[in-house]
Amino acid sequence: MPITTKNQNKRLKAVINTAGPRYTSGFNVDVSISGIFDGFGRTFAFYDQLKKRTRKFVSAVQSYDSKKAQGLLGDKFFAKLLADSTVLVDLTKKIPDAGGKVVLPFESLYSQAKKVNKRLDEAFTILREKKEDKRKKNPVDENKKNDYRPEPFNDESNYLNRLANEVRELMYFVYGRAAKAANQNFIVLRGEAGSGKTHFLCDLTKHRLENKLPTLVFLGQEFDSTDPWKTILQKISWTGSKDQFLQSLEKTAANKKTRAFIIVDAVNEGRGRIVWSKLLDDISRYKSISLILSVRMGFEFIV
Repeated sequence: MPITTKNQNKRLKAVINTAGPRYTSGFNVDVSISGIFDGFGRTFAFYDQLKKRTRKFVSAVQSYDSKKAQGLLGDKFFAKLLADSTVLVDLTKKIPDAGGKVVLPFESLYSQAKKVNKRLDEAFTILREKKEDKRKKNPVDENKKNDYRPEPFNDESNYLNRLANEVRELMYFVYGRAAKAANQNFIVLRGEAGSGKTHFLCDLTKHRLENKLPTLVFLGQEFDSTDPWKTILQKISWTGSKDQFLQSLEKTAANKKTRAFIIVDAVNEGRGRIVWSKLLDDISRYKSISLILSVRMGFEFIV
């Protein structure tokens, strides 16, 4: 049987009621945290940002000014720049439009983007030298008024600047926190007591459920057994087995081309390290399910 949105919302309401003053409805938290949890959840918003950056880079490579840049840089050098850029373009084509199962090739993308960026640094050196040569050959006559000379190689400069800007934006994204989170399935949120961890995780759950993203949230204090699955299945009124539950949650997430979240807040109030290790071991077998645990600062040793 499927895990219904009604059950997920019911679970959130129960956690908010139990949390009491730790959750204040009038206090809003920015649940994106610069997109980290969009990356971790492989949401459409995350993929949209990624695809936006790859499309801009591809467009820059294919710009109409590329022929002029070839004339400036020379056939041999431009061929190397184009070859490096083409490898990067091909890598971007391997990125799926959505989904939480495959490992995204961010390390390869970053490594190749660095090669392109280095090649562009060399191109800018050539550009500066060519500009200086042209100025020397055709200097401004200071004795003449309004002896204006247009900036040499303006189109070529625009092409290289645009390409450099887009490759660096792509580098920043694939090396950023959201991209790093996208290839993980486990996050520990640490913070001092009263720092807003519970409120944040409840708001994150609410935000995801409003966007039809499968999310189940629990409190560490609810776990009174050494078997965490006994508590989880009981709290969501699941009558099947643990494996059936995980398979159903995995299927729900895969059908939505995203990841499901299981969130446990304040694990320092639960049964200890063995419980949370068991959760992680079991969930790690499912590529479309991610686990978030929050812990009070100083109790990190239990996770």
